[in-house]
Amino acid sequence: MSIIHFLNVLNGDCSIIQHASGHVTAIDVNKAKTETTEDLIRRLAEISTKSYDGSISGNFNQKKYPVNPIEYLKKHNINSVFRFLLTHPDMDHMGGIKDFFAEFNPINFWDTENNEEKDNFNDAGPYNEEDWKFYKNLRDKNP
Repeated sequence: MSIIHFLNVLNGDCSIIQHASGHVTAIDVNKAKTETTEDLIRRLAEISTKSYDGSISGNFNQKKYPVNPIEYLKKHNINSVFRFLLTHPDMDHMGGIKDFFAEFNPINFWDTENNEEKDNFNDAGPYNEEDWKFYKNLRDKNP
């Protein structure tokens, strides 16, 4: 039986499908980053200062706590990705793509036919120009 994971990655999407065959498909990615020891210490410090008094209800501000797809997959003992699908070339669907590919080295890359260009990363917010360049290289060498 297949298992489908829908990850909270803020804006954008990231879905993981564990197929019955053992293959894994990733659809889009955002907030993917290979974490350093300093990142982990900072995140643990943030978590340890939070408290829950039992009276809070709702979605618990889930958008405040996005999931890092790389760490999520590792936690679920997923060490390789067979297929990566990019639904469209917006940065909130490929944030961290370079680190994701370095970590999981997907065998297949599926993309929409496009000639999108992004030239100005001065006001790109949380997105990385290196991810765009990495994507362009994938797209342009995989017709």
